[in-house]
Amino acid sequence: MKISLIGSKTFGKTIKDYAWFCLIILIICLGIFFRCANLEQKIFWVDEVATYVRISGYTQAEVTQKLTNQEWLSVADLQQYQKVSSARNLHDTFNALKKSPEHAPLYFLLARFWVQIFGNSVTAIRSLSVVCSLLALLCLYWLGWELFKSTKTADLSMMLLSVSPFYVAYAQEARPYSLWTVTILLSSAILLRALRTNQLQNWLFYTVSSILAFYISLFSFLVVIGQGSYVFIINKFKFNQKTSNYLLSLSLAVIAFLPWCLVIAQNWQALQDNTSWMDQPLQISAMLGIWIASILLIFGDLPLSSDLNPLKVVIILVMLVVILGLGIIIYFYFQKKYLKKNRLIWYLSFTIVGILITIYQNKLDQSSLVAILDPVTFIGISTALILLILVFYSLLFLIFNHQQKITWFILTQAIATPTILIITDLIFNDQRSATPRYLIPAQLGIHLAVVCLLASQLGWINWMKKSQPQLGRIILSFLLVLGIISCTLNLEKSPQYQKSRNLHNISIAEIINQAQSPILISEANQTMDVISLSYNLQTKVKIKFIDSNATLFKLLDITNPIFLFNPSTQLKQSIQNNIQISMKEIYQPKLITPGEIHLTLWSIKRK
Repeated sequence: MKISLIGSKTFGKTIKDYAWFCLIILIICLGIFFRCANLEQKIFWVDEVATYVRISGYTQAEVTQKLTNQEWLSVADLQQYQKVSSARNLHDTFNALKKSPEHAPLYFLLARFWVQIFGNSVTAIRSLSVVCSLLALLCLYWLGWELFKSTKTADLSMMLLSVSPFYVAYAQEARPYSLWTVTILLSSAILLRALRTNQLQNWLFYTVSSILAFYISLFSFLVVIGQGSYVFIINKFKFNQKTSNYLLSLSLAVIAFLPWCLVIAQNWQALQDNTSWMDQPLQISAMLGIWIASILLIFGDLPLSSDLNPLKVVIILVMLVVILGLGIIIYFYFQKKYLKKNRLIWYLSFTIVGILITIYQNKLDQSSLVAILDPVTFIGISTALILLILVFYSLLFLIFNHQQKITWFILTQAIATPTILIITDLIFNDQRSATPRYLIPAQLGIHLAVVCLLASQLGWINWMKKSQPQLGRIILSFLLVLGIISCTLNLEKSPQYQKSRNLHNISIAEIINQAQSPILISEANQTMDVISLSYNLQTKVKIKFIDSNATLFKLLDITNPIFLFNPSTQLKQSIQNNIQISMKEIYQPKLITPGEIHLTLWSIKRK
């Protein structure tokens, strides 16, 4: 008796496996495409300018001094400090890095070697981050397998990261964050393997991965705090062979990092000066909005109405979540069995909701509420609300399951870094935690939590009494489509959260480029921003850096159109006090948060 191959279960399973494999390949190919598309066209912002300056062997102060002492400058004159050449060697690069000790040196040294091989161009230096981002996918696959012991779950985690708009955006930036992501995932996977096997070689690999992480980002110490917490929690805070091996590995890694600690100590004032922007206070409502936005960006970055401040959208979203949460709390409060079992949780929930309502009750205005009716904004807010519910449910699902090792690993990964940053911000009135790229470890933890929920729904890990494959497929499809749409919308532009004040370079450059033989004047302390702007300026633009008002007044005898770039308050006051000079602001961007650092453009001439 012959059995039809088409009707057999084996054939059906083969077809499903083949379809799943094709989907993986398709999503990864899309991820590669999104990472490689328009590398040259995206705004080359001031932090990337700083990367190129350092790897070229110059310091910011040195570049400023050289440019200020010259007469008329061209775009090419500015960008000569954006090229690695034989004029400055590796020793010069290392000396420049020591003047910016807040950035660990490994990425920048690697970037110098990279551009020496592939050339001095925006595409070349950004391609290093592209490669690192693709390596992060492989590391995440390994971590997913070590954590869940499921190849399909590892596939799932890799697919979602492939089309994550946040990680795609930073894969296109000449900064260390993609490489940092690699080391976070790599050290985490090696740690799980070392704990599982307790073999000497794996602990040595963990030591090496930790050293690499330290020399790529100082924030890696926060990651290690989370990893250490996990090690001691699962070992019930007992000193056994595994905890001893962990402490020994970590100690060796810290010892290996001591040379850079010495550099930090010797250049402590430079570190303070270079990170002074972090010390600027930020309203708690704005910070909470940025924290929530950082969660949403893992999966989606949808457009909003141009008439509505993005922060107001997040505030509206917070209020919707608060109202929804309050309804759920009230419902369960009157369910006596839940009240008796979780009395502390419900009382704490009431307190948190009360605090949130107090913070946000005066933050909304009628125009913001009306703006919700805009179709684009309504879709964006609805999608964001779904994402928040999914994330919070995923975390709750983790907390109330019985797989404690997996739960604690993900929670310590997601909680350690933001908790430490938030506490320091609240104590010192800073804004470190309001920078999404510093929250990458937490975002990876949240990513894994959502993957865990989806894998359980799909029946790939046995965490549910009854899996719901259809619901799991719907959620997975939603996340993949959302990621693909978000990345597609950002194909030809930089995300609003990524380029800071230089997001407005294109608008400012268009105004200058339209003028006949324009002249751009700037104070010396704006050198790096002007170099960033130069990537969008035409060659006809002449540039001059000034170090005094007298120099500016002499330049006004020229008949060419003169533009003043982002003048300081003191310079504007000096010009306004001179009755012979006319000054007019011609570009002022919309601000997302009060006191946000931004760039302006003014026209200036003699009356």
